[in-house]
Amino acid sequence: MTRFNILMKMNIKMRGVNINVVPQLPKKTLTMSYDVSHPVPAKRMQQKNAKATKSSVVGFSGNYGRFIDGYVGDFAFQYPRVEQVDSDLFKSHFANMLVHFQKSHGKLLKRISKYYSHFIVNLK
Repeated sequence: MTRFNILMKMNIKMRGVNINVVPQLPKKTLTMSYDVSHPVPAKRMQQKNAKATKSSVVGFSGNYGRFIDGYVGDFAFQYPRVEQVDSDLFKSHFANMLVHFQKSHGKLLKRISKYYSHFIVNLK
């Protein structure tokens, strides 16, 4: 087993491919994910009794690029320390993903797989 691991590591270092991932999603499926990140940890904010002044960052990602198994990322800023994504911000990025998905793949969507972490999106 050790020889195999060494050969695999050598192959990677020489820019080889050890694993070829085959997408399991149907071709008309948009996979998207998003998450919010804050510049200063909440505990540190409480300890210093400070106000949040730096914007939080919302990261978006989806398979709306040229290849169905490749993912494209984008980000936007929103109000500091807000876990819920601004609905207008979410709608505009989601609409952008749909337009690019159709341009890239020439197909209308059948399914959307959505992944998010630690917050709720409230669409008006």
